[in-house]
Amino acid sequence: MSYPSIFNPLYTENPEPGMKVMVTPSSVFKLKIKYDDVDFNLYWHNHNGSDTKEAVRLNKCFRNLISIIQETEEFKQLPDANGGYD
Repeated sequence: MSYPSIFNPLYTENPEPGMKVMVTPSSVFKLKIKYDDVDFNLYWHNHNGSDTKEAVRLNKCFRNLISIIQETEEFKQLPDANGGYD
């Protein structure tokens, strides 16, 4: 499965036709992969809490990457975040 550089999936289960679902606060993900001569950039603002298969898979991928990073000693030595949501 491949993703476009700007991922903007629909929310598949809107309660009524024409009604939009918005999630606040929402997650914004940016990923840049550079391998040999290939550059890939991905941006996803998950403002609608999309439940498409692609969105669920990508969200799981990002959560796994975040978890791996948060387990590193370098990350654990960073000062506590200041601001944002708890």
